[in-house]
Amino acid sequence: MDNNKIATIMAQVREYIPEEKKMELQQRLSVMPDEAGMVISGVNFKSSTTTLILSIFLGDLGIDRFYVGDIGLGVLKLLTVGLFGVWGFIDIFLCYKKAKKKNYKAILECLNSFNN
Repeated sequence: MDNNKIATIMAQVREYIPEEKKMELQQRLSVMPDEAGMVISGVNFKSSTTTLILSIFLGDLGIDRFYVGDIGLGVLKLLTVGLFGVWGFIDIFLCYKKAKKKNYKAILECLNSFNN
């Protein structure tokens, strides 16, 4: 894949992936065919901003965990009401990072499908 296409993809996914994984993603994209870019653009990303807002306002009910796909922890958090706010407060930071990690994992799964 050429540098212009890599730059376009990186601009699209920049806010959805962890900062420390951006260089690694650029390197992986450089050896991928052009079709990989079209597949990545079809990935349904979880917004870290939405996750943060859900964590702040509805985190004690586990809504943030449901949003990022952690159904089991969401149910547990809902049943314990976020352990009276303590778990909810901690999850403000954890769920924000979790959303970015899940997005990066989804991109890697797309790229790995081209390697197989």
